[in-house]
Amino acid sequence: MNNILNFEDQTELLSIDDQLCYQLRKIMFHNSAAANCFSLETDKNTLLNGTNGKGKTSKLNAIQIGFLPHTTFKSSDKKFYFVDSEGEHFSDQDCFYYHFPDSNSVIAYEFKNTYGVFTQLVYRGAAPLTIERAFLPVSMDDIYDWFWVFSKNDELGTPTKITYQQLISKIKAVKGHRFSKTVQENKKVMFNRTLVDEDSARFSIAPITENKIDNLIDVFKLAVNATSINDKLIKKTVVSLIESTYINNTRDKTDFSPTQLLEKFDSLEKDRLVLNNRKNFEDYYKSICNAFNELKTVSDQLDHDFIQLESSTKHFIKNKMAEIQALEDEKKLKETKRDSFDLKATKLQSSYDQKTGALNAKSTQVNRRKPKVEQYQALLFGEDSDLILFNGDAEHIEKYWQDYLDGVKEELKPYENMVETEKKREQFKDELIEYETEISGLKAALSSNSQLLIRNSKLSHPEILLTVNSAFGLTSDNFTDKQISYLNQFCNLFEIKENQVFLGEIPFGLLPEETTFSRQDIEKKLEAKEQAKRKVLEDIAKLDKVLSANWQQSYEELVTSRDRTKKDLKLLREVAPYYEEHLADLRGLEEEQNHNIALSEQITIIKTQAKEHNEIIKSIQGKLDSLNSMKTSAESIESKLNSLKTIEKYKPKSELQSADAIDPPHQGHLQNVESLFKRVTEAKGAILKGLNILVTNNIVEDANSLLMNSSPSFNSIYRGLFADCQAIYESLEDDERQLNELAKAHGQVTLDLTKTLSHQISHFENYIKRLTKELNTFKLSNIDAMRLELTIEPGVTAFIESVNSLGVGADDALNVIEKGLFNQVRKFLTSMEIQNKDEFVLTGLKLVKSVRLEYQMNGKWEKKSGSTGTSLTSSAMLLSLFIQEMMGKDYSLTIPLNIDETSNLDFSNLENIYQFIQDRNLILFSASPDIPLCADEIFECFINLDDTDVFDETKLVSDEFRSTYHYQLEQAIEV
Repeated sequence: MNNILNFEDQTELLSIDDQLCYQLRKIMFHNSAAANCFSLETDKNTLLNGTNGKGKTSKLNAIQIGFLPHTTFKSSDKKFYFVDSEGEHFSDQDCFYYHFPDSNSVIAYEFKNTYGVFTQLVYRGAAPLTIERAFLPVSMDDIYDWFWVFSKNDELGTPTKITYQQLISKIKAVKGHRFSKTVQENKKVMFNRTLVDEDSARFSIAPITENKIDNLIDVFKLAVNATSINDKLIKKTVVSLIESTYINNTRDKTDFSPTQLLEKFDSLEKDRLVLNNRKNFEDYYKSICNAFNELKTVSDQLDHDFIQLESSTKHFIKNKMAEIQALEDEKKLKETKRDSFDLKATKLQSSYDQKTGALNAKSTQVNRRKPKVEQYQALLFGEDSDLILFNGDAEHIEKYWQDYLDGVKEELKPYENMVETEKKREQFKDELIEYETEISGLKAALSSNSQLLIRNSKLSHPEILLTVNSAFGLTSDNFTDKQISYLNQFCNLFEIKENQVFLGEIPFGLLPEETTFSRQDIEKKLEAKEQAKRKVLEDIAKLDKVLSANWQQSYEELVTSRDRTKKDLKLLREVAPYYEEHLADLRGLEEEQNHNIALSEQITIIKTQAKEHNEIIKSIQGKLDSLNSMKTSAESIESKLNSLKTIEKYKPKSELQSADAIDPPHQGHLQNVESLFKRVTEAKGAILKGLNILVTNNIVEDANSLLMNSSPSFNSIYRGLFADCQAIYESLEDDERQLNELAKAHGQVTLDLTKTLSHQISHFENYIKRLTKELNTFKLSNIDAMRLELTIEPGVTAFIESVNSLGVGADDALNVIEKGLFNQVRKFLTSMEIQNKDEFVLTGLKLVKSVRLEYQMNGKWEKKSGSTGTSLTSSAMLLSLFIQEMMGKDYSLTIPLNIDETSNLDFSNLENIYQFIQDRNLILFSASPDIPLCADEIFECFINLDDTDVFDETKLVSDEFRSTYHYQLEQAIEV
């Protein structure tokens, strides 16, 4: 839209009374609150009726959006008052999408203030669950056609279906428009109290001071459902109203901050505790003084006794060491001689033992071998031995016997199976015939002394001829060329496959190995065949013996001969390897036995000499043991003295002269020194214990960490930490007097605090009395009176009473502190949650425990009225009083006061509500399924939502909502 729209300026010249009036005049829901388009005039008492679920109450509740500055529906339960029939808040999403389901959803409000009429538009924001506002200095009539147009004779009209972008463009075209997107900006625009700056206050809906804005917001939320007022809301609103009217005067002024007060109290309490603490531990200080005196006395005695014992012990040890050294030298000479004898005897004994062991081992071995050696000698060299010719050659004898056994093994095999043996003999006979035939052929070949056929180079395949018949190998080469040609043709009938010769599919055998057929070859072959023939003849002779009639005797002879030979062979193999060694061992054994006898006699002589020297050494050692015992005792004392110096970190005073020597020093002298050390340790322990107790309990500070040192210097402790303790306890009485004066001064602050609280409570009580008086201006039909009952927090009254009972201000201020004054103040400030504040500001919500509405019936005050409509009536009256209190006498705020279910009220109470709110320029709105009795005397406009649904699709902004009503229709129902 390029041209700026120039609406007629709505600012009017108003009378003085009108200038102070702020009023909501109209409201329109466009595609919002379950309405297609629903607009109302809000400057007249209106009743919405219809069946349940038509949205009567929800439309009235939606009025609050135009009065509240919020920009988001997040945490809507804290920002708005949208609840179901059970009093439960709807979710953020349900609230938002109920009122703004689409981007073109708009709620429009027409207001009137001292500067004229203006319209507030509320629509969706850019972020999720947010809303934004626009303020226009025009009436709703001027912009109604943005959303709805009416043609001639069409009272219902038709929606423009304006889009979000079109809406924003139209707003920008209005001169003097204003957008608002933040809560702070909304508050400045909507609740501006300025009367001299029209630009700032042009769109103000209520002229209210900044400290009452949140109060008014709460009242606006309650106004949409006056029946929901409860004790909690009454307390919050009443207390806020009272606080906005309370002004501290001089007598209520408390010149302190809770933080500083508690800090000073803490400081005083700390000083008091320190003082008491020091008094409680004074006995420890005295014990430390006594311990230092004990430490000085015992230390002097210790120095004398320690030096005397230490010097005497060193002198005694020196003398004993000289005597011991002389005896040690003599003993060493004797030990050297004895050791020489022992070493010689040891070496000889070792040699004797080794030789004896070797002789025993050799003798055992010789004796173990002797039986078998004798059998061996008889077998090889005995008179009846048949092995004399071998002359003891075991290797040849072994081979001879092994060959014999192999032969016997082969001779025994035929006896195992006679049938097979018979067959074998026949096979041998057949082989014998073959060998004779081959030998005859070979002899014939030698006698022919000519070349062989197969050596003829004209033959194409001599290997095939040999395969077909081996006789071709012995045939002489005396064939003609023609005969050779026939042989080649014969060979061509065959073929060679896989190293075999085939005639068609008939195999004739494998190809022969490559063979030469010279005379030398024939002779060699002839010799081999004749040798094989002889072997076959021998085999046949053996088998003839096996198959003979007395074969069993032959068999047993072979077995017996075999077993005997095996036994002899075993003995030969076992003894032969060590036979010569055995003979040598026998000769050496006798010589070594004779040598060992002589060696044993020599060893005995040397051992006797070593024993004599050892007796002399024992005598010397007895004397040494006695001297060493005396020296060890003295060294033990010396070691203990050194240990005491280390453990106790003790350094004897070098300037002290040693007293008379002690000879000999003994344990009694040492025990005396240890006793003195113990007394020193106990004195130091008492000092450290006492000082640690004083430091731990904050009596004195170990600034230099003297007590933390693993080896504390008691001189430093005496000059430092102990000196600090002396200073503290010498000034104890002066400190107590000064602290009492400070406590008296700070106790006066507590008195001032209780006076201030008493004044505040008095102001609250007077304000409540005035509100109660206002409530009783109108009488309800079934109760005698109403009142607001104020209850102050018990902690506050208890604090005032406790301070008064402690007698603050008395001369003995420390006694008051010990009774718990500071704890009472701290407990009170903490319970009020102001202990960390810089100023003493006690909010009414913390001061007041409860404010509740009570009714008097039959002389008794009760919280519930017990009659229908009385509670609702009194809540509406109380809400109107709240509005009046916030606006003051100079301003009038005319807004709808929504009272649900008015059909439940009796006429008297309904009429009282009407009269009460009319006197305060409020408008009565109600939603009820039924029309209450005598409603026509109270309500000016009746709208039945059951009659507002339209079904013409052209009349709908969206398909979801059908309820349509325009305030222009003037369809008020007259009953």
